[in-house]
Amino acid sequence: MSDYKPKNPIVMPSVDEMLADSLQVLRAEILRFKTKVAQGRPLDQAEAKTVQGYIRSLVELSKEDRERLKGTDLSQLTEEELVALLGAKAPKALQGKVE
Repeated sequence: MSDYKPKNPIVMPSVDEMLADSLQVLRAEILRFKTKVAQGRPLDQAEAKTVQGYIRSLVELSKEDRERLKGTDLSQLTEEELVALLGAKAPKALQGKVE
């Protein structure tokens, strides 16, 4: 057996991190097209198909996230984890109050 250890091991992000990153990218891309339309510039057919694909992806990711959370026993989570699950929907009283 070798004692070789890589200098920079590859660390795989958690599913939650990948989901959050994916949603952030989708939001940014959809916002880019929304801004274009709000400026009165119509989308061409290719752009419209792209937006349609982004929205399908967003719906699919949302469904997967809900399914994943169905099996989670929320009573076992810390207050910090519960607030993180709520994200932007957390009541103002809880945002930033987790110790």
